[in-house]
Amino acid sequence: MPFLAFGAYDCVAACGSGREAACALSDACRAAGVPFVWCRCAGAAFCVFDDFGDGAAVASRELAGAARESVPLEPLRALGDNLYRAEAAGRQRHEACEGDFLDLDGGAVLEVRAVATPWALEAALIEGAVDTKKRCGARLRPATRILKQVSLRDALAAASFGSCDGARLDRRALDAIIGSDDAPDAAAAAAAAGVAAHDVLKAVSGGLLGGPAPGQILAHRPAAPVPDIPEAARVLVVGAGATGCELLKNLGLLGVARVTVCDDDAVAPSNLSRQFLFRPNDVGASKAERAARAAARLAPDTEYVAIPRRLDAASVDAVAWDQVDVVVSAVDSLAARAFLSRVCVERGLPFVDCGTLGAAASVQPALPHATESWHATAVADDGDDRGGVPVCTIKDHPYKAEHCVWWARDAFAGRFEARPERLAAALRAARAPGGARRWCRKNPDAAAAAADDAEGLLAGDADAWARAAFRELFVEPVARLLAAHPLDEVDEDGAAYWTGTRVPPAAPAREDAAFLAATAALRRRALGGGGAAAAAAPAPRARDAAARLEAAVARLGPDAAVAPLAFDKDDAEHATWLALAANLRGAAFGVPPVDRLRAAQIAGAVVPAVATATAVASGLCALEAAKLLGGGATRARLRSTFCGLAAPLWGQAPPARPARWRLPGGAVASEWAPPTIRCAPADSVRAVAGRVAALLCPDEEIETLVAPNGDLVFARALHARHAPALGDVLEGASVVEVQATSGDLELPAVRLVVAGD
Repeated sequence: MPFLAFGAYDCVAACGSGREAACALSDACRAAGVPFVWCRCAGAAFCVFDDFGDGAAVASRELAGAARESVPLEPLRALGDNLYRAEAAGRQRHEACEGDFLDLDGGAVLEVRAVATPWALEAALIEGAVDTKKRCGARLRPATRILKQVSLRDALAAASFGSCDGARLDRRALDAIIGSDDAPDAAAAAAAAGVAAHDVLKAVSGGLLGGPAPGQILAHRPAAPVPDIPEAARVLVVGAGATGCELLKNLGLLGVARVTVCDDDAVAPSNLSRQFLFRPNDVGASKAERAARAAARLAPDTEYVAIPRRLDAASVDAVAWDQVDVVVSAVDSLAARAFLSRVCVERGLPFVDCGTLGAAASVQPALPHATESWHATAVADDGDDRGGVPVCTIKDHPYKAEHCVWWARDAFAGRFEARPERLAAALRAARAPGGARRWCRKNPDAAAAAADDAEGLLAGDADAWARAAFRELFVEPVARLLAAHPLDEVDEDGAAYWTGTRVPPAAPAREDAAFLAATAALRRRALGGGGAAAAAAPAPRARDAAARLEAAVARLGPDAAVAPLAFDKDDAEHATWLALAANLRGAAFGVPPVDRLRAAQIAGAVVPAVATATAVASGLCALEAAKLLGGGATRARLRSTFCGLAAPLWGQAPPARPARWRLPGGAVASEWAPPTIRCAPADSVRAVAGRVAALLCPDEEIETLVAPNGDLVFARALHARHAPALGDVLEGASVVEVQATSGDLELPAVRLVVAGD
């Protein structure tokens, strides 16, 4: 192909080319020393090939989140011959393997020779110098391996090939994919393009983390032919984020008649880079409505319906469930996934969950009575996005950027959300006769602070408020901490207090102008600017907080502006303040700074979406939804998938069967057909527990009844001195599933149907 100067490109990607054309391109790229990627799709099957050339160095494996970050090390201990023992401060896991490298903050490089414990290792100094008297940070760099690859022509001559489901494909099976003239399914094409695009990213980035597809050829073939979708097929998609947008497009192009999308969020500026259905003029509008409108332009034969609400227990009836054939989850919360899964089990609806985490993608289908549900083996979401880091670490001894950002987020909530909310409540109470005194008696700990804030509204001096905030956040806490723990403090064993991850802080030498400006701006948004009342002469200061509140309200009038600010990572002023506060905090404790984008990601517990993984997840998810819609679906025809495009790692298998229990009476129960007990609201919880025991284990006693979300209210009610009525515990719920425990018996969940007396 003389008309192409292959050497002018960093990578060449061929999409849909036939065998001979692709082989010719591969030969030309190899001759020019240019990486080559090829993908071909036929129906729901596809294959991807990549050749990065001989001698390319790649990382031996992908690192999980924390391992990518700098880990503080205790002072290195010399063992002789440039060999050192390194221990992670606070016994953090280092995740290192023999042959990996540690890049130290000072520029030195250690090569891991032996792993002693999850937090200690022995390493040789191969570059630079180390100071064995000081702590230092270390960033893990996996060992590299050298690729030995062949051209596409030679690769196709191999006897067998790897496939996504772990099976081996013979040459005839691969030829069936490569030589087929079948038009590609839209969903399969999306998944194939995602895999190929990620390999292109590896080629042009120079990092090549994890290398290309295993064996250079990765093939995907459906476990069974994907059936034609019925003309009246109806799918509910929950979530209109990056994955949800892709799904709306895929399902429409596959021919689904009606797609309903449910999402209560609004389009934010940060969404535009990864959620392709949105444009700048959509910012601030409903995600569900704008996504439905944009998807309809791509698939005009599909009816798109938007429900701009969060789907939860309070709004579950907003969906016409009798007009839904399959539910697809594209949400980013474990709790939301579990809720949707439970709704589908209760209603006997097929369910497909898909999601991404960085470059990893997962898809899990659930078929009523044939497979386990998504929530059957899901890990509970405890709502902790801080990785279990002790509060004292965040409060007094931060040593990572995350600790400083979490602290700053709490400080934001306290100053710009909690304080204005408290002030608004106090002002509302103080406007009624005697209301200020009643509020102060009810809130004695907050009375003086509310009075201060009310008088601050009168003063209207946002700059003075910002300077006070600077002192309260960055100067006074340092003084208190050093007073409580002097620099020379030792414990009863003579060990220094300030060691390991405990770094003595240093207060800032001067006020930070950027922080003061950002704080004053947010103060004006949350607490107003003072208005005309600010110019009035100050009233005599009363000693009593209630009297101060009454005096402030009298002077402020009925229109005092108080607007609590809930932190929003997409709000530029919020994110700017967060980064400034986190970096000032970090500077005091020797923690490297972060930029505004990274601070917002940490505060919002955001793992940046990778478009390639989103394409793969949504494509494979749509294929599973098509199987469930087409009729005749069985467990053997479905595939759960987990893939890591960076590693690379592919795993596909049929979903697991549902657990089944044979009850004492001979009946068989499962999560899709749980044992059911009909109750009345007046029944006592203890009486209901007795009926559960009679149904599940007549010779045993029920110890606890736990709600699906882990709420122990049933357990408390069961053992209360005066057992409450079931209606009082359920608070209006008419159907609920509870998990009974009795010793070490494994018992199924029981569905309680509560009907009126």
